[in-house]
Amino acid sequence: MKKALRIGYHCYSNDKRFEEHLKFIQRNKDSINEFTLFAEYSHYGYWDIETSEKNAELLKRRIADYRKLGISRVGINLLCTIGHLSEGWGVLPRAPFPYQVNEKGVTSKGQLCFANDYFLKHTAKRYALYAATGADF
Repeated sequence: MKKALRIGYHCYSNDKRFEEHLKFIQRNKDSINEFTLFAEYSHYGYWDIETSEKNAELLKRRIADYRKLGISRVGINLLCTIGHLSEGWGVLPRAPFPYQVNEKGVTSKGQLCFANDYFLKHTAKRYALYAATGADF
């Protein structure tokens, strides 16, 4: 039986840690079917384009490294498109477009308003960056 592994941002973002990870994969690659790499490290909704560009370039290199080891299917999971939690509110940049507002008029500190043209254009640009990495899914 082979397994599909989900790999967090911190496993691939640091070169030394990624080298250690690749050694583990090399030893166990006969039991691994595919990888999914999480593109972010937080469930916060907003990721700026510059950060996404840098991360997409890094993922492109990591995907190539997996393929050199013989892993044929490597994909990307954008951890969240609109956000789930407010965990990044105090440390990550605010979005330049609206956040969701609930039925009581309270503005979210993590979920973006997807009924906004700027948000839709921003999201399309981010997804295009990750699609250009050559990921299988």
